[in-house]
Amino acid sequence: MNRKCKKLSNSNSPHDFWHLVKNILNNLTS
Repeated sequence: MNRKCKKLSNSNSPHDFWHLVKNILNNLTS
C-alpha cells in the first residue's frame, strides 16, 4: 500500500489526479 501511495505522490499526471478526485466525488455522492 505504501508503494502505491508513493507512486501516486510521485506522479504529477493531471489525468491521474483527476481520476483520484473523480473517485472521491463518486464515493461522496453514492
